[in-house]
Amino acid sequence: MEIGLTLNQALLASLVITLAATVQGVIGYGVGVFGVPLLYLIYPDFVPAPMIVIGMLLPVLILRRDYRAVDKQDLLWAYPGMATGIIAAGIIVDYISQQLLGILLSSLVYAGVALGLVRKARSPSRATISFAAALSGLMGTITAIGGPPLSLAFRKLHGPRLTGTLSAIFVPAGVLAITVLALTNHFGWHDLLLASLLTPGMLVGYWLSGALNQRLSPAILKPLVLTVSLLAASLILLRSLA
Repeated sequence: MEIGLTLNQALLASLVITLAATVQGVIGYGVGVFGVPLLYLIYPDFVPAPMIVIGMLLPVLILRRDYRAVDKQDLLWAYPGMATGIIAAGIIVDYISQQLLGILLSSLVYAGVALGLVRKARSPSRATISFAAALSGLMGTITAIGGPPLSLAFRKLHGPRLTGTLSAIFVPAGVLAITVLALTNHFGWHDLLLASLLTPGMLVGYWLSGALNQRLSPAILKPLVLTVSLLAASLILLRSLA
């Protein structure tokens, strides 16, 4: 089965996912807001299913590293909301055109960038966690960007507690999302091959994040990540509206 990528596209996609995985391993997010819009520009078929697979595999590795810091009480409220959002996405995904996907994707990146600039933080309520998880499941299944709502809900957390808790949510969410997409004929061998192509870069990025975790300051990384994400989202929006 042919993937349909040129060599240059494959190399560029590998570089992007390596950078995105490195960023996520350091600051808790990056594969969605940073990686998805860039990969969509390189080759639209990377979104959503292949990136959902990557968005599930990377948290597995991060969770293995940070599982001791996971807040289990938060998970009890996040899981039902996440499942509700994913099932709802499975019902409406057939009605999402490529043009609408581009608009939704760019809009979510804009939202993610805006949330990344929010400084004031408070402990999330149970209702907030459930609602954020539902929205994350809905949009994550459709666009592969499900991080912003949960990042906002958990913005008071930092370090291993943040990366561990988010990863503990994203792993089962990824399994359920892929299951729902497969049942609705939106996940197949082509998507699996594309995900396999990205996996080596993701592994390299995870390794780099462990080596650089104490050396790279989130205060330096975040503005750069948000700026590149904003530019990529703008290009997607212009392309979708053209």
